[in-house]
Amino acid sequence: MSKNNTSHFVTYEVETQEEIFDTQLFPDHIFDGLPKVLRRGCDLYPPSSRERDVFFSSAVTLVSGCLPNVHTYYDNQKSYMNLYTMITAPPASGKGVVVQAGAYVKGIEEHLLNEYNQQVVLLEAQGIIDGEEEEKSKKHKPKIPRKRHVIPANSSSASFLGILADNDGNGTIFEPEADTLAQSQKQEWGNFSDTLRKGYHHEPVSYSRKMDNSHVVIDCPKLTMLLAGTPRQVGSLGLNSPENGLQSRVNFYYFDSLPSFKLMKGRKDNSRQLTMESLGNIMCDIYRQLSYNQAGIEIVLTDGQWDFFSNWYARKMEVVTRKYNGYTSAMIRRSALSTIRIAGILTILHEYESDPLFRNDKVCCTWQTLRKALAIAEVYMNHNLVIFRCSEMATPDTTMHAYIDFYNLLPAGEFNRKDVLDVAAAVGFSERTLDRRLEKLRKSGKLISMKGGLYKKHK
Repeated sequence: MSKNNTSHFVTYEVETQEEIFDTQLFPDHIFDGLPKVLRRGCDLYPPSSRERDVFFSSAVTLVSGCLPNVHTYYDNQKSYMNLYTMITAPPASGKGVVVQAGAYVKGIEEHLLNEYNQQVVLLEAQGIIDGEEEEKSKKHKPKIPRKRHVIPANSSSASFLGILADNDGNGTIFEPEADTLAQSQKQEWGNFSDTLRKGYHHEPVSYSRKMDNSHVVIDCPKLTMLLAGTPRQVGSLGLNSPENGLQSRVNFYYFDSLPSFKLMKGRKDNSRQLTMESLGNIMCDIYRQLSYNQAGIEIVLTDGQWDFFSNWYARKMEVVTRKYNGYTSAMIRRSALSTIRIAGILTILHEYESDPLFRNDKVCCTWQTLRKALAIAEVYMNHNLVIFRCSEMATPDTTMHAYIDFYNLLPAGEFNRKDVLDVAAAVGFSERTLDRRLEKLRKSGKLISMKGGLYKKHK
């Protein structure tokens, strides 16, 4: 594997190769007490298996795009439940399970198509559109938006944004063959990676169309993305580099496996298909109930839960950046947001089991659900770090490590420059540059400058 081959990773070290073969499975306790609409699907696969993990990752991602009007507040910003996930493994290694999870969105697609057909029939009856003549008269008569839950990955940028606008800003990219999206992104007409980056945070996107001289702004895009592909396709999408801002927004589930042949059976068993059809119908009902709730439902965490969550990620930030470098900080921050969204997904699905009509405008996340979401996010983080270690930017940053050590060794109370001369020497900072080091920590918000040349750590 050559460094110059941008469609793949750089050469693996032995340690990294072993980690790829033995990436972490989701712990069994994650599956205990899952909402029934997820657990019933996961129970179709063997416990402690890649198949079950891949199905769960696929299912929870697709479900994240089926929860309209469910939100929480994260860092004072309204955030919906949408996730980005990529299942990454060699060809013929079990990624096909991703396709099975597509049953969760199939019923919604059929529902939206039926709604569209009913609108057409109604407007034809009222003489507002001309049925078969609609195409001929579209310049003079209104066009009915054709909503689609799943947006094709091989769309042009204009087409993608047009469908997203017709969907009121909602859309799911579901592509079991990541090459389809990769090829589209290489084309000038098909590159909407900026929309994917903005859509993750619901930032406004806009586009103009020459044909009808229109300018459309999508104020709050709510995008979901589920991809499956090989390690080479990770590179084709540019997701092998931390400089691509999309990488840190994606939850990777990455594995390799020793060659084996699955025991085949020569009989037809419809039980799995029937179960998935049932789950798809349930998901469609959840989608419809939430669609009717225009006021929305807020997922709420207590102050104690936010403190626990923040402290957990503060420790994780220090451990990971201390081991690698500053490029990992974006991964940790976006993993934190993903964690809260996963907690929200599980919370609203549990709420459906007790109140299918969603009559509460606020639903509280339990401690058990928050801890489960953190356990899920930690597995993704470990897989993401395998991706990160395969890049050329994974070299440890010893200068940043020294800053972290220096900060950790500073006194807990007030101190002045003279008080920390020994601390600076211990981590290799010269006395001549100590002032510059303290000033940098002050500007970053880690130190507070007091009167009389005193400093204090920011809590």
